[in-house]
Amino acid sequence: MKDASRRVPHPLPLDATQPGGFGRVLVQELASDVQVSITPDGKTVSAVLPLP
Repeated sequence: MKDASRRVPHPLPLDATQPGGFGRVLVQELASDVQVSITPDGKTVSAVLPLP
């Protein structure tokens, strides 16, 4: 994933009564590795998913 923000993702309080905010948690649970690369025009977040 790429976006224009140079801010590193950080955990937010989860609230099941509100939409959104669960993507990072899901990626962290499913991925064997997550990398954040800051670039001049934003950031790239890469995740490695293990094969079954």
